[in-house]
Amino acid sequence: MTKVHYDLRPVDNENIINTRNRIRLAAVLILFGVVLYLNIQSGFKQAHASWTHLLHVLLQPYLIFVTIADNSSMAFVGSVSSAVACAVDTSVIILNFIAVGRCFAEPTASCFDRLYENGTWLFLASWMLLFDIIQVTQLFNLKTQLARKDLIERKNITMHKLEKDVPTWNSVKVYSNKIRLLNLQLIVFDITYNITMVSLLTKMPMLFIGMFHIFIDLYSYFTTNNSSESATYEIIRVIFVLSFICNVIILVLMVQMEIDTIGMILNLMITITYVLTDMIQIFYTSRVIDTIANYKKFKSNL
Repeated sequence: MTKVHYDLRPVDNENIINTRNRIRLAAVLILFGVVLYLNIQSGFKQAHASWTHLLHVLLQPYLIFVTIADNSSMAFVGSVSSAVACAVDTSVIILNFIAVGRCFAEPTASCFDRLYENGTWLFLASWMLLFDIIQVTQLFNLKTQLARKDLIERKNITMHKLEKDVPTWNSVKVYSNKIRLLNLQLIVFDITYNITMVSLLTKMPMLFIGMFHIFIDLYSYFTTNNSSESATYEIIRVIFVLSFICNVIILVLMVQMEIDTIGMILNLMITITYVLTDMIQIFYTSRVIDTIANYKKFKSNL
């Protein structure tokens, strides 16, 4: 029997890789729209419903995580969540379209301001909706593609049991290396965050919590080096769960502030990155822990 990569689960083909990348690109472009909204919304005076775009601040990191997690159930939840976001952004388009239409039908002295503001929100909502639609369709495709991988994985499990073949168990090393690589890449983000955070502490003292992320990344990087102890990854998983909770709280607080400086924009984007990477690290460590447990169970049954 041909050896299967990642223990018993097949690797991605070109179509799956392209689907994942399209979802990620759409997520990045939607987050760009959110940052643009946060940067300009303080300059508008009239009431609007565009604040609902802030839903994407939490949704898009999850959707990017879905493209990494390799789980068909998560992909289904992601497609439903994206469809809800699509409906929300559509409602914003409709409200602003009606407001612009009334301005043309019944011109008034305040019409210019309304046309300018509602026209801007209409364009922004249309931008969001375009990539919402791409995400919904691509997430549905990803769910179908991962379901096929699930089927192949179940067949591989059955064949290994019948032929009493020894799995590769190589996902411990694969995911351990992914954890360390992600930690290494985040060092640049950690340094940038800590430098910009200093000038923002007076506005938001809670940003101080984020400075500890550099110590988390360094600890995780050196601790997981060739480690095959389940306890090591369990400790790291707990640390990243606590980090995820803290970063979500910081992110929620930040979107309620006026994002009017480069430092605030950088810290917002890095905090979103922390939320995403914390989820990824929790997933990676969980996979390592599960694989080590399965390996011990396999050895005990020999």
